[in-house]
Amino acid sequence: MTSLARTVILFCIIVSSVIYFYIVPGECATNQAETCLDFQSGIVNHNGESPYRYRPLAPMLVQLFVANGSEAALITGALIFHVICFTLLYPGLYLWLKYWTTEDRTLIGILLFVALLPVIFRRYFLSSYSMLESLIVIWFLITLRQQARFGILIFFMLLAALTRETGLILAFIYLAWNWDKAKLLRIPLIIRSYTASILCFFSLIAIWLITTITIHLAFGYTPPILTFEQTLDLNVRSLPEAIISNSLLLPLWIGVAMAYARADMRLKRFVWISVVYMIVAGTGGQLQEIRLLMPIIPLVLPMVLYYNRDEIRQSLEVAIRGGKMSELNFYIPGFVDVDHPAPIQVNTIADLFTNERAAAFARIGDFVHFEYSVYYLFGVPQYTLIAVYDEGYRWFVVGSLSEPLPNLQVWTPKYRESAK
Repeated sequence: MTSLARTVILFCIIVSSVIYFYIVPGECATNQAETCLDFQSGIVNHNGESPYRYRPLAPMLVQLFVANGSEAALITGALIFHVICFTLLYPGLYLWLKYWTTEDRTLIGILLFVALLPVIFRRYFLSSYSMLESLIVIWFLITLRQQARFGILIFFMLLAALTRETGLILAFIYLAWNWDKAKLLRIPLIIRSYTASILCFFSLIAIWLITTITIHLAFGYTPPILTFEQTLDLNVRSLPEAIISNSLLLPLWIGVAMAYARADMRLKRFVWISVVYMIVAGTGGQLQEIRLLMPIIPLVLPMVLYYNRDEIRQSLEVAIRGGKMSELNFYIPGFVDVDHPAPIQVNTIADLFTNERAAAFARIGDFVHFEYSVYYLFGVPQYTLIAVYDEGYRWFVVGSLSEPLPNLQVWTPKYRESAK
């Protein structure tokens, strides 16, 4: 992680904490104070209304920082809890976005998440489980990316089930990530043999189901605070407010739509999960509460960062006018005894991240961005694609380009002074 990244992350932690302290206590300090206290005490004492009663983990963690039962103590405890969440969330979001794109776009993605917080916190009250759920989703994604042991995934599923009933989304995130390994294999006599990925998917669902049933049995049954008909009526009456609130997320979904066709297949599956999640959340929740969408923001944010405006325009020109594309021929050292991979066609920097072999260079630690060098062979320019690391002091040759890509910087070697 570069010094700039660390500075931006620290800035985001501070700004997010200030935004939370400015907006959320204001709701509880006015006519909502009784509601915030009731929610917290109802969950902690297991006598709250449904569905809040069955979301015990986050309120109990908040309670660790609450000195007494006053409103001020509760707000202070919730603030401390959220500062801790921000401190863990932004480094995780950095690692997740950095897997898909460049350093600068990763930092832009983190800032975009911070920019959404004023909208999210507008109808947040003390819904600490929403922030904890987002934190769990992000670190679950990182765990998948690092191919960690399945026991760690089970641990995250257990935390998610204790946090909120929508924690079931982790099982489908796992399936979307491992879909290529999860196909059913047919064998004779019409018997199906399930792959390990399918079994793991159902194991995660079983963990969620067992945990959810246990919580309901332990805390007892209570009717939901709003029936389906009441929720529908409330959403209809508050539809203008919901449209205005959700329209603030419209640029996010436009970015997803524009990058969808060229995105990695795993990210496309995450978009499908997000759409289903929004339908379910819109059916069972209040449409004006943007915080309900927090768990899916890390799923779609990498896709938004795939292209900038110039790259979108250039991609459209290539598609519509049949523009000239560049061919990337991967470099394989002569002493490596492997088949040479086939060249790929690219026309923007973002295309490098959609190819598994090229994107692998971006997943090495301290990756900054791609650059290119040029030299002349018999007067003809030759272009070399270079992956730059460690603020430019370390680099690898990726391969040769037939044409330089738009917005790709020219590589300049950097050297550290020798130790004296």
